[in-house]
Amino acid sequence: MNVSKKLASAIWAKDSGYTKNDKLVYGYYLFNSPPGDEPLRESFRQIGLALELRPNAVSNSVCNLHRGGFLLEAESVGKVTFYKLNGRAAYDGSANQQHRAIEHTRHPVVPCPLKKKEAS
Repeated sequence: MNVSKKLASAIWAKDSGYTKNDKLVYGYYLFNSPPGDEPLRESFRQIGLALELRPNAVSNSVCNLHRGGFLLEAESVGKVTFYKLNGRAAYDGSANQQHRAIEHTRHPVVPCPLKKKEAS
């Protein structure tokens, strides 16, 4: 897995705006996502069971990581949305595949952007 050490260390910085749960969920995605540009096809409940978090806490963390650009929406099945790692932050595959995966991908940001209603 090719992980941007600079971005990963920024998430773990004390003033990053990301919570402990966000860091746990990001780590879970890092170590459990399939290779390439595929999403992690696990529900928030499944991830929560593995991390000993409530599904609501996983949902909040995924929202934070998505707002910051570390996780991207990949596909929806019914009402369930699956997320994948942003290839600019972490990618498991060849350099050519990574280059194609990030052509139109935004850069992840630290600190964590505020929710829209918090920002006003």
